[in-house]
Amino acid sequence: MGCGASIASQPKDGGSPTHKTLDQALGSSHEGEAPAVIEGSWMKATGSKMLVLARNSLPAAQTALSKLGDVLPFPGSTACSVLSVILGLVDTALTNRDYVRDLALRSADLMDIVVESQMQFVGKPHEYQRILSRFGDLLQEIEDFAKEYSGRNVFFQVVASTGDKDHRLELLQKLQELRGDATLAVTVKIHGAVMGVHAVAVRMDAKLNSLADKLAPFVGDKARVLAALEELGGEKEVMADVDKRREFTTSLGIESKMVLAAIESLAAEKNKGVHRLIKHADMRVFWYSIFLSTEKVSWDTWWMAFPEYLKDAQVDDKVVLQLDALLQTPEAKKAFQAAIEKHDSEHISIREVNIGFPKDTDLVDVVSGMVTGIVTVIVCDDDGDKGNDTTASAAPGHVSHTAGSFGFDLPAVDLLYVERERGYVDGLMAHLKPGDATAAYARCMCLVGGAGLGKSSIALDVGKQLSIRGMTLGGALLVDLREARSLCDVEGRFCAAAGVDKGSDATAALLARLERVPGPFLLVVDNAEDTLQGPEPDALPSLLQKVLSTVANAMVLVTSRQKLPTPLAACKAGGGAGSAVAVVNVDLTHLGRESAEKLVCSMPSARALVDAEVDAVLGGSQGNPLLLRVLTDALASRSISLADVQRAAAASTAVAASAASAASAVAEEASEAVVAIVALTIRALPDERLREALAQLSAFPSGWDPEGGAMVMGCGEVRATSLVRQLYRHGLALYDSSTGRHYLHMAVRSAATASVEGRAEKEAAEERFARYVLGLMTDWSSWMGGKAYGQSLREARSHDSDVTALLHILGRRQLAMATATAAVDAVPQLDALMGAINLLTSKLSLAAWRNVAEVLSHAPGPQPGMAAAQLCISLHLRAQGDRRAALTSAQAALEARERTLGPEHPDTLRSVGNLAVCLRFLGREAEALPLDQRTLEARERTLGPEHPDTLMSVNSLAVCLEILGRSAEALPLNQRTLEASERTLGPEHPGTLFSVSELADCLWALGRSAEALPLYQRTLEARERTLGPEHPDTLRSVGNLAVFLQLKGRYAEALPLCQRTLEARERTLGPEHPDTLASVNNLATCLDGLGRKVAPESGATFRRRSGSFRVLPLLRDAR
Repeated sequence: MGCGASIASQPKDGGSPTHKTLDQALGSSHEGEAPAVIEGSWMKATGSKMLVLARNSLPAAQTALSKLGDVLPFPGSTACSVLSVILGLVDTALTNRDYVRDLALRSADLMDIVVESQMQFVGKPHEYQRILSRFGDLLQEIEDFAKEYSGRNVFFQVVASTGDKDHRLELLQKLQELRGDATLAVTVKIHGAVMGVHAVAVRMDAKLNSLADKLAPFVGDKARVLAALEELGGEKEVMADVDKRREFTTSLGIESKMVLAAIESLAAEKNKGVHRLIKHADMRVFWYSIFLSTEKVSWDTWWMAFPEYLKDAQVDDKVVLQLDALLQTPEAKKAFQAAIEKHDSEHISIREVNIGFPKDTDLVDVVSGMVTGIVTVIVCDDDGDKGNDTTASAAPGHVSHTAGSFGFDLPAVDLLYVERERGYVDGLMAHLKPGDATAAYARCMCLVGGAGLGKSSIALDVGKQLSIRGMTLGGALLVDLREARSLCDVEGRFCAAAGVDKGSDATAALLARLERVPGPFLLVVDNAEDTLQGPEPDALPSLLQKVLSTVANAMVLVTSRQKLPTPLAACKAGGGAGSAVAVVNVDLTHLGRESAEKLVCSMPSARALVDAEVDAVLGGSQGNPLLLRVLTDALASRSISLADVQRAAAASTAVAASAASAASAVAEEASEAVVAIVALTIRALPDERLREALAQLSAFPSGWDPEGGAMVMGCGEVRATSLVRQLYRHGLALYDSSTGRHYLHMAVRSAATASVEGRAEKEAAEERFARYVLGLMTDWSSWMGGKAYGQSLREARSHDSDVTALLHILGRRQLAMATATAAVDAVPQLDALMGAINLLTSKLSLAAWRNVAEVLSHAPGPQPGMAAAQLCISLHLRAQGDRRAALTSAQAALEARERTLGPEHPDTLRSVGNLAVCLRFLGREAEALPLDQRTLEARERTLGPEHPDTLMSVNSLAVCLEILGRSAEALPLNQRTLEASERTLGPEHPGTLFSVSELADCLWALGRSAEALPLYQRTLEARERTLGPEHPDTLRSVGNLAVFLQLKGRYAEALPLCQRTLEARERTLGPEHPDTLASVNNLATCLDGLGRKVAPESGATFRRRSGSFRVLPLLRDAR
């Protein structure tokens, strides 16, 4: 038995009788029978035309729409409810009201036409339902557009928004297109009389005058607002002067407090600090006003400011009082902390505030949800309304997790998820228990199945149930491995999820973090097939083996189209060690009939289906959850026919096979069948812009936020958000509540680009994606000069897949000139970031920048950006050990910049500094000295004595003087940079630690070794903690300490440090890299000091300095 009839008979919203089926409404199954809803009955039901009511009485119009929603077939009720909201937004619009009113009235007029046009569709109910579905989607998009001009953030939206004019024009054009489709239908029969297309058009023409009017030009309020602000001296002047503020608000007709909030938002947006990561406007202004660009604050500091100082963000006093009442008790504050914190129980971070307070949400609602233990997830249901998914966040092990635990950091389970059968999840949970490596039961499970079988949802449900039952006191983390194809990629994803700053050997840093978790915890590793089928298939098994054999509290749940090897043995890819670990591979079955029908019936759109159609969907999907969703939606909206579904059923035999067999080949065949069926539903989407959006969004290797989506889709944020909401309602986009980002299922990504048109859209979007990621990297780099350095690294690592995708795009032969230009324009800001996240040692990154230079070389005329490309190439070559080639590129970059920018331009000085370092690395310190002196003198004069670039020049000059044997001159320079860096950057910023290390070198060279030793130790400890145990800078500190100990005759202590440095550099840099050879030299010296025999090939490789094997240039920063 299907669910079409049962849904059609359910009460609407728990109330009065419901929608009639389409056949009931139109009486279309019998020739000559009059439709049930025609002009006369419409007039009788509403009392007047909708357009007239909308113009004269909002309450009357909304009442009429409520009545109409009860008699229109699905999704007519959705269209009516959304139109009611749009009409209400006319009066609440604080700016651009004329355009909101125009769209609202045109929509009301179209509602009249859509209802009256039913007579054209007698005998063609599905065509009419398709019209209603399109109308509902269009109204939702109009609502999104109109909402931007209501509410307290309207002023900021007006100033910051882009693309309003184009978006409005597109909406008006869609209204006219839909009008035409609703009236100029195929020949229809009415009471036995035949009326052709032309006759229908003539009959309806008189009713279309308002929609046929010439479109009024768009003259938005943005220019007027900015002009008024500028005339009064800018936002700072208006904020500071009461009279100017009054004049400004009076001229705009906007409430004063709202303008204050907007100006605060504008100021916070213009400042490029880390606070911009917070998308909620009020919380962004609050953080910026109180904490500036600090990346995290202690909970004690937070509670001293929140919620009282929300007033500084111009939040209404009543809202602040409500929040204060909610957070009065210690228990309430404890619940708030448990709901929002992720990794650090002592602090609250910008990232946590951003996730905890989604954009445009109500502050009171969000905090109330946290305090009561209910997680509110903002998504869109199939009716187009914002819906709430509520899960118990106060699960045991979540509220009271202790220092070192992760918290429950898994997304909410999908709204439409259904369990395969009663007790299915309980059966899976029985295999997941913490314990040591010799435990009799398995601690690692892999859910195996083809595309769309719901592997991720099952894993999240298992995690949720484990948390509720108190079995994950240490928390739960999600690691998404989509498009992670190497060991480096896999380590990066794990580290980002665990909040670990990844070094060259991320595994050690990850294990150290996991071992600090005080109780049992769960790692959900999603989409593992890309890794298992990639060029390093042992990468994931090796890492999991290390985790499970080292960390007794760990449990792992993997989802993949391919089985994990069992047992997990030590694999070559990661230098694995420890005992083998058993794996339980679970072959997922398709949904049974009962569960599949339950899923379909949970979708609001299913109310449009009759039993035969539900049966067809069940057969066409073979119990595959993804196909159940997309086929139900497509059939309900009548974008595909019953015959299409039946053909899909014939082609879906392989889908069932994927659930019945664990063979990866069968799973891949099944996945191809799923992609083919999804592609069918995508091709049938009525709005071409949705098809384009899917192809464009497939440029993202993982998820996206509204800003990124808008950039890649090439439209304004409002328009982009509306399109994504429609894709979500159609089952084609998903939402991750733990990050606040949408993403595409892998099968949907493949289907969206299956056509030639789709691939072309994706390639064009990839260029915009590349420019978007370059912009993100520029922001992250700007934070590295201050105390938000750690946050910049975390952002970079959380976007690891995006950065990798960027490098692939920059390296392709057909790279667009605009993207190549954007890349070189970003170079001045990116060099420090690229070094920090180890891009400079990446062969992929070097190839990408060489390709950028190649593209620029073919452009007509001189290319100023070529110098930036050469500088970037030089940095890469130097980091990768090809120092002569690095020198050549550095000289070319400097020559070009001096010629085009002048001798003291910041970019020129950066090239001068890079050339000096290249010369030092080749032992040409005497040539480097005047370059260092030139750079320092110019930067002190143009940037000031404590600018980070100036301090770097002071350090560089001190290094050069020390190598030349002038350590007494270098000492005051080192002392100066350390004092200034500690004050301006903080004690553990990389720039500060570099200064500590250089001061230690200088003191040692002056014979003050007792003072040098604690500085070496401080640097090493801090770098291990902040950068990871095998970051290049950390290894330099290890090497420095080893050499120091050797010179003091403490060879036994130096030996493990020498061995550690050499082993790590051989693995990460290669055996011929100069730094690796220096480590060979140091180890040989240490062994010789211990009286051990040294192999001939391990003899001294580098010339001695001051009686030691220490080679100072090898220990210097890349700048």
